[in-house]
Amino acid sequence: VRLSRKLGYDGFPELKRAVKSHQKLSLQHEYQNISDEDSPFEVIRKVFDFSIQGLTDSLNMIDHDQHAAAVNAVLSANKILFCGVGDAAAVAMEAHHRFLRLGMQSLFSLDSDIQLVLANQLKEGDLVIAVSHSGRSTNILDTVKVGSDTGASTLVITSYPVSPLAKRSDIVLQ
Repeated sequence: VRLSRKLGYDGFPELKRAVKSHQKLSLQHEYQNISDEDSPFEVIRKVFDFSIQGLTDSLNMIDHDQHAAAVNAVLSANKILFCGVGDAAAVAMEAHHRFLRLGMQSLFSLDSDIQLVLANQLKEGDLVIAVSHSGRSTNILDTVKVGSDTGASTLVITSYPVSPLAKRSDIVLQ
């Protein structure tokens, strides 16, 4: 109640309503520049523009040295374990499927416990590729640690290059 009043509200319920109102505004849609008055084609154009901007931003964030190290690690790996949980698991699974199609020895499981088992079976010359948006997933952190302890190299793909997972990995791609 005191915090609410210090922030200029009459009480906690008013602060709570203000926070909920702000959340609704910020969560209306991912593409803030789209309005109800836009034509269907204008909506498509804005979605494409947003996607293009995201790709351009990603391109500008690439660390060239880390990218080169990642390419070398993948090309020299005997076996690659892809791991991720939640939405990141879908990304890891897709990468696993693509590497299998290339004829590379690739491992993946949706079960984080099995990911740990697979990581424990790796050895020097193998590679763990972990996908984690936040870089804070304890399941993935454990898998990377176990893989690293076996002598495998570790590569993480994350949005947070100073996360615990990034700090634990040999190579970090943002």
